[in-house]
Amino acid sequence: LYCFNFSHSVSYSVDSYYSGWLHTHHEKEWLATVLQSAKPDNLNVMISEIKQQGYKFAQIDVNHSGVQWEFSEDLQAFVPPLTSMKGIGEAAMAEIIQERPYHALDDLLFLPDGSWRHSKFNKTAFKALCAVEGFGSLREMQDGSISNHAQLYSIIIDGYNQLKKGRSLKVKKGQPPNEPQLDKMLVDTFGTPDWTRAVKISNFME
Repeated sequence: LYCFNFSHSVSYSVDSYYSGWLHTHHEKEWLATVLQSAKPDNLNVMISEIKQQGYKFAQIDVNHSGVQWEFSEDLQAFVPPLTSMKGIGEAAMAEIIQERPYHALDDLLFLPDGSWRHSKFNKTAFKALCAVEGFGSLREMQDGSISNHAQLYSIIIDGYNQLKKGRSLKVKKGQPPNEPQLDKMLVDTFGTPDWTRAVKISNFME
């Protein structure tokens, strides 16, 4: 015969009451905490249950994702944290959050004087965010100037070393100034086909 320990029953009752109160009066914060504390094996179950309550989930995004699960009032959705990704270290994540919001690709890459913006947000982090389509909030992605993240990948990753030299390359005295690098890269990469579904799945799994 097993009798449930009285101290355990009281503890579980108190915890259940607190949980129920928080869920009732601070539902979004409570559910975000549940997502944050969920073990990887249980996360899909948690997401499914929260969706059944009518909530939506956004993708990881450079302007919206933080250090933990949060509910975004702007997106009206739960947003996964940058910490859930492989390839973005703590220093890069801190710099991303400190420097944002990034309204456009130029804001993302360069300071107002045209120099390269980042020191910790490196090529590996850019590659990881491109792979999970994490730049959807940029103006060029919204207005169709950049048609997909495969094109953005070609611009940022393939042109990374060139872009780090600045918005416009320096020219010799007496020569006309170069056009901004991004303008040329947008033209050169125009028509880049999007990744296939299989490639996207592989990117997200990685």
